[in-house]
This record gives sequence, structure tokens and C-alpha cells, in this order.
Amino acid sequence: MNTKKTNNLFYDKETMKQRIVINTLTSIQKNVELHGEFESLFIMDLGDALDGFNQKTTGGLRGTSSHTLPQQLNNREQHDFYVELHKELFDLIMMNQFAKNIYFVATSNSNHGGDFEYGAMKNLETYLNVKYPDIKTFISFKPFNHFIYGNHCIIFGHGKDDEDMKHGLPLTLTDKVENYFNDYIKINGLQNYNISVITGDLHQSAETFGKSLRYRKVLSQFGSTKWMHTNFGSGSPGLSLEVFMKNSNIILKEDVFFHIENESNTGIDL
Repeated sequence: MNTKKTNNLFYDKETMKQRIVINTLTSIQKNVELHGEFESLFIMDLGDALDGFNQKTTGGLRGTSSHTLPQQLNNREQHDFYVELHKELFDLIMMNQFAKNIYFVATSNSNHGGDFEYGAMKNLETYLNVKYPDIKTFISFKPFNHFIYGNHCIIFGHGKDDEDMKHGLPLTLTDKVENYFNDYIKINGLQNYNISVITGDLHQSAETFGKSLRYRKVLSQFGSTKWMHTNFGSGSPGLSLEVFMKNSNIILKEDVFFHIENESNTGIDL
């Protein structure tokens, strides 16, 4: 496959393998060496794993946005890269026996990936269910969803849905956002858990706290395009990890930033 160069970055399969497979495995291995074998390992995909369909976000496909995405990969390449690289990631995770229980938890309701992303995630899920029936999978198509781990409730989503949200969730917690999730917590009877709301979308890491929840934004392994750098400022690709102590309220947070070259803070050629 030919290497494509746009926005000052090479996005070939080897670049994505380094970010999605190698860097993830290295980070997991370091944490296993520090903490020992995990009871449960959750590999979470918080959306925008596919950049868009026919150079359009979901808003572009609906006609509510005129922005054309400067995509490095066509539709088929995006789908195949995602499925093939994540198959390799899970093959190596299973080979290394990092945890007793392995989970793949993903949200397909994102403003870039939408239904296109859902198809790729379901293809990966089918592979995992057939080859590794012990891996538990959960592909959510709702804007937000949640699961329970010991004392913890993790509410997750992309941060900007595929249809209704005009603006995505902010980098740091506001009263409006906290009230929104307080309703979610109340409706779902989650008041007795230690609540973490974890979303992506902004390709930045931040952690803020409200009266009833922890609000966490995580990094993107894919990085940012020139358009994003120019409009929103410099951002580095990376991987966000957390270690939850199951029967306490302790959470250990880690962000690993990937080294990139030939890219200015604005994405504009120097």
C-alpha cells in the first residue's frame, strides 16, 4: 500500500501500528510490572476511530455541515486499518496474558465515525467472539452508556454524538454538564457508586471534579489534522490509561504522549 503524506504527517499502517498496537502493549506491560496481573483489563474505544465517510462527518452526510475532511485514507482503508490493527492488538494481549478477564468496550456514536464506525467495530467484535469467546464485548450505539466495576461506575461516550449535539462536551466540567450527568446518574440509580465520566472528542487530556462525579477527557491515538491544529491549537497524539482499585475509590491516571516530527504547533508548514 502506498504511503500518503498530508498535513505534514505520514499515516501508513506502520505509523498506526506503532500508536495503536505497540504503544498500547508497552503501556499495559509497564502497568502489569508495577501492579501485577490485572483481574480485569478494559480496552475502551471512545469513538472517532474512523475519521468519516466520503470525507464527511455525520453532519456532512446529513447536510448540516459543509466541512470536507482532509482524509489520508479512503473509506476501505480506514475500515481495514481499524479492524486489522485491533485484531493484532487483541491477539497479542491474549498471548501475553495480562489479565484474567479481558473486555472490549466501545462507543460507535461519534460525530466522525457514526454508522460507518459501528460496522467496523461489529466486524472486530465478531472476530473476537469467535476466536476468543472469553473476551467480553460491548459495542454501544447510544451517546452515553455505562458499566460497573466494583465500587466504580464508568459512564462513557465520545463527547459529541452523531446527530443531535451542536457542540461537544467541553474540556473541563461545567455546571450545565454536571447537571446533565446528574440526571443520567439519577435515572439509572447510580448514586451509590464512585462516578467517572470519560469521553474523547477533543484529543486532549483533562481531569476535573464536581460534587457527584469525576469528569475525564482522554487523548487520541490517531493525533490531529492540520485543520484541527490551525483552529484549536497544538495537540499531541497519545494514550490515556487508568487503574481502578476495584473495592476502593482509588484511581491511578496516566497519559502517554507519542513522539511526532515535522509538525508545527499550528500544523502549518514552517
